[in-house]
Amino acid sequence: SSLFSFVMAFCGMVLLGLGVYLATTANSYETWFGGKTLSISYTLIFLGLVVTVVGFLGCCGATNESTPLLLAFFISLFIIVLLQSGLAITIFVFQEELENQITASAKGKVRVVRGTELR
Repeated sequence: SSLFSFVMAFCGMVLLGLGVYLATTANSYETWFGGKTLSISYTLIFLGLVVTVVGFLGCCGATNESTPLLLAFFISLFIIVLLQSGLAITIFVFQEELENQITASAKGKVRVVRGTELR
C-alpha cells in the first residue's frame, strides 16, 4: 500500500509540474487551446495538488499504521473513483456531441495555423 501511495504522490507531482509548465508557457499554446491554456494549467495544478495530498495521506497512514490517515486515504480514493465514474458515464452519454465539437475545433485551429480554408 505504501508503494501505491508513493506512486500516486509522484503522479500528482508530475501533474503539478505539467500545470506549472503550461502556466508559464501559456502564450505558445494559445492558438491550439483558444485562450483556455491558463484554465487548463490551473486545473492541472489543482488536480496535481489533490492527488499529491491523497498519496501523502496513504504513505503516512501506511508507514505509521495510522487508522485515521488510512481512513482519510480510503474516503479520498472512494470520492475520486465516484467522480471518475461520473465523468466516464457523462463522456459515454455525450460521446457523439463531444466528437463533433472536438473535430470542429480542431479544423478551426488548423485553419488558423495554415491560414487557409479547409473543405
